Amino acid sequence: MIRCVNCGSSRLDSDYVVCILCGGSAGVRWEQCHVSREAKVHLLMSATELKAFGIGVELHRTFAKVMGGPKGFGVALDLADHLNKKILPEVISFLRGKGMHAQDILRLRLDEPEIVLAYCLEA
Repeated sequence: MIRCVNCGSSRLDSDYVVCILCGGSAGVRWEQCHVSREAKVHLLMSATELKAFGIGVELHRTFAKVMGGPKGFGVALDLADHLNKKILPEVISFLRGKGMHAQDILRLRLDEPEIVLAYCLEA
């Protein structure tokens, strides 16, 4: 599924390029999400617990697009296109309990932003 890399919405313009909610660019599930370094650390430290939800977490090195640019690390999440509606609130509550910010959870593109934010407020 194609979702906005900024807010996670699947509501895109007619060309599937720009999000109609926030103006962010569209990206496929395997495209990099731009979450904070702290969020990546939270995900890596919670890999075992997330496995219980059916979410795999792997560490990957990233490379710079520009020669001599900064290198870093990325975290890959292995999950289905749609999380079970029963599991999604549990995952979001778990991530919020670990201190992850709502904006980073949105950028993981787990579901529509209004659904994710509603669960974030409940947590």
